[in-house]
Amino acid sequence: MKMKLIPKPVPDLAFGLILALAAMSVSADICPVLPGPRPDIWFDCWDCPYQCHGDADCQAESMGRYRVYATDVLIFQAAWKSAREWPVVYPDFAYNPCVDFDRDFDVDDCDGNILETWFGQRNVPPDCPGRPLELLPMNQNALIAGSTYTIEWTDVPSCCSSRYKLEYSTDNGESWLQMEPNEVSGTCSFDWIAPAVDSNQCLLRIEDAIPFMYDTGVVVIRDTTDDPFTIFQCPETLTGDLDEDCYVNFRDFNVLSLNWHVEPNFQTLAALAEQWCACGNPYDPACAY
Repeated sequence: MKMKLIPKPVPDLAFGLILALAAMSVSADICPVLPGPRPDIWFDCWDCPYQCHGDADCQAESMGRYRVYATDVLIFQAAWKSAREWPVVYPDFAYNPCVDFDRDFDVDDCDGNILETWFGQRNVPPDCPGRPLELLPMNQNALIAGSTYTIEWTDVPSCCSSRYKLEYSTDNGESWLQMEPNEVSGTCSFDWIAPAVDSNQCLLRIEDAIPFMYDTGVVVIRDTTDDPFTIFQCPETLTGDLDEDCYVNFRDFNVLSLNWHVEPNFQTLAALAEQWCACGNPYDPACAY
């Protein structure tokens, strides 16, 4: 939801409001540092890298010299007057998140103070936090090729209603391959079948399938796994893996023992014992089959 409450600039009104803001003398006492926005809500305009400093429309004005200028004042004026006439709490229709610069879900004097501070400045920093989209840490550092692994992430809003594009890399991010299907939507998890590769430089990446367009360029919201992980194909020489889980362990001895009374197989027993004693796990760098 991106609210487009952008009236035609009226310089006299704009600068009149700036004078009024300057006379407010908003103190730091009524602008407390908040812990952050509600975890279940995030608005498109909050992804603008200048929005938290007073740039309501995320557009440069006056021949591109200023990020916070007359149009931003007018947008704030409309929302601030509405909030003063009627106590507005989200999701009231009068609430405009694009002028909620401190993101406390109220358009108030604190937002006016932010607008006053940055109005007409040429050094407004593009350092406003964007929407958090985060992959959850992997619960294992190696995957068997062909096995199913559940990828999970968090998003705001928490209902995970966006469309997401999932990709993976086998060369530490030098190149990326799309998963199938190309996109998922309405969920914050995906069951991925690990590809048939052998690599210890694998990464996962998730991004919002719909980028945001601003005059600063295209903003793509994404996250990548912090550390590389491994994908291994199960080696055909791992003959002691009787339950086909790509491990040689006690479970394979159990499979052998259940059929021992029908057909004893000392050759398989010897191979199983040898491979298990070597390490029993082909993901261990010390293993070599």
